[in-house]
Amino acid sequence: MGQVEQRTRLARLLIAPPPVVYEELKSYSADVQTSPYTAASEELEASLAARNDPLIDLAIASFGASHETIGELYRKGKSPAVDGTDAQYRQGLRLAVLANETIDSKGFLSRFPENTIGEAELAFVMTSSDWIEAETLILNPTIADDVLLALYRGDKFCEGMDEDRRRQLVSMGGRNERLHTRNDDEHGPDMGHYYLHKAIFAMLGTVPTSDKWLWSLSYLLKQLAPDQVSNEESIDAVLERWILDENGEEEKSSDRDKYTDTGLSERAEFRCLIAALYGKSYGKKEVIIHGTADADDIARRCAYYGNAKLDAKAITEGHEKDGEAFVFAAMTNDDVLMNKQTRKIFEEDCLNGGHLYRYQRRCEQLHKRWKWFDPRPTAEWMVDEDTETHESKIEQQFRNLSDRMKAVEKAVALLPWLIGALAVAMLWRG
Repeated sequence: MGQVEQRTRLARLLIAPPPVVYEELKSYSADVQTSPYTAASEELEASLAARNDPLIDLAIASFGASHETIGELYRKGKSPAVDGTDAQYRQGLRLAVLANETIDSKGFLSRFPENTIGEAELAFVMTSSDWIEAETLILNPTIADDVLLALYRGDKFCEGMDEDRRRQLVSMGGRNERLHTRNDDEHGPDMGHYYLHKAIFAMLGTVPTSDKWLWSLSYLLKQLAPDQVSNEESIDAVLERWILDENGEEEKSSDRDKYTDTGLSERAEFRCLIAALYGKSYGKKEVIIHGTADADDIARRCAYYGNAKLDAKAITEGHEKDGEAFVFAAMTNDDVLMNKQTRKIFEEDCLNGGHLYRYQRRCEQLHKRWKWFDPRPTAEWMVDEDTETHESKIEQQFRNLSDRMKAVEKAVALLPWLIGALAVAMLWRG
């Protein structure tokens, strides 16, 4: 944007009604993300903040890029409220800052939000704030890698965090696009992304092996794209430690086992998931698969199913031997899904409705990386029939939960605007 246009925009927004400013700053955010941030941009945000209008403050907090101006707005959101409505508005202001994707929009270079709200306040948000504030931050794709690393390691900003809070944030963070976006470029690989995934695997070797941690980590790992996880030289220690719970006892059969994707116990299925995701590494001259088709341990067989080159015969034999566990593991095998022949066999002879939701997500992951990959199913039964009729009850529950979570996210996104509009109305009446 040229200097004249910038000045014209500033003049227009200084006299525009607050709702117009709010909508205009959405476009402004897109401009900032595609162009260098300038002194004129800094002046615009500071000038708009000087209007001291509740809705404009929300707009700047949501779409602005000035660390200084937005930091001041966050501190305004932290100041004492005069009543309940004011308290809601001030939390909305804080949430807008924590959800801001314009500041440090190049997430792999980000220092957000430490460079905006400070280290002490960042630690407070992570460890002690209302849950919605920590959740909003942990889902922000422009969050600094250091914050996610601290969460996985349990140090720095997350030191002393309540274990249940940390566990739930780890699980929720699996939906953050930063984990699914590797920003390699001509200057080299995205080392921040690399360290994040190394830290996730390391966490498997340090957190308690309780059922609660197992559920949270299982949700996290199921979100990850297999081609982006870290390649580990050995998975022996991690597979071994997850045989036993935090009390050193082996898992007993449970009614919950019938609801797993594989029909295995929850702990056995989790070990299979780890093996399928991390069961491949690279030597100096060869690919190393950390399992075999005839291994005694089913997790080791899943390492093979999830990472080896499987032809039609291997797919048939694996499915005959391990059934749903084979499908569960082979779904992480990019070679199986990207080869037209093996994908057709996998869909027609192995896949069933109980795995469809996860399978669709895997196909979307491949399409995101390889645009030529068609995520639509190839098997006739998947094309002709309503996929929902094939979903197991538990998969339908997960789908409904996902829909509800999306609805909540939309409501949260609208909350700041609604609170701001209410505040404006109250000021007008006053």
